[in-house]
Amino acid sequence: MSGGKLIKVEIVNSVPIYARGLSSVLAAEGLVVTAVKTAHDSHGSPRADVLLVDPAMAKDMAVEEFVTAVSRSASVLLLVDDVDSETLATYAQAGAQGAVDRHSNVDKLVAAIHTVARGGQVWEDGEPAAQPQNAVQRLSPRENEVLRQVASGLTHAQVATRLGISRHTVDTYVKRIRSKMDLGNKAELTRAAMAVVPAARQASA
Repeated sequence: MSGGKLIKVEIVNSVPIYARGLSSVLAAEGLVVTAVKTAHDSHGSPRADVLLVDPAMAKDMAVEEFVTAVSRSASVLLLVDDVDSETLATYAQAGAQGAVDRHSNVDKLVAAIHTVARGGQVWEDGEPAAQPQNAVQRLSPRENEVLRQVASGLTHAQVATRLGISRHTVDTYVKRIRSKMDLGNKAELTRAAMAVVPAARQASA
């Protein structure tokens, strides 16, 4: 989408002044704003490449359900306040390609939009999530499979049941994945898993 083609953005935000101001800023940065929605609507425009979505728009439905609905028509980049890694993982599982602080500066936000439009993912502070393709290629097919299951939000016990292996074996695979990808805690593993799932699928295909 980024190879010379104009990126089309739709803004879905509950604050009219913020939404219209954001529209002007993005237009000044060379992005095409196809629509600005400030009312509850779970259906994005098929004309947009990226939907900039305020999770508060979910209103009377679960945020996960709302994100899943809007992500059917285009890539979703959420504009959020500070959230923890577990919430980010929930957004990713629901179909979002990223979440950035709604107060991010223009450069960060525009960079995030370009990344998502290219099929990448952006999480937390607006910096593009790493896409460690080389690290994924170093994983075995079974390790790739475990990584995909972790990215889907399953516990180690659930991964073991789904893959028909023991919990101890899953723990061993996870330790190997952390070592190969130079990851520390569970939060880092979860973020890396969300970022590399497309690459993991390609590597194990």
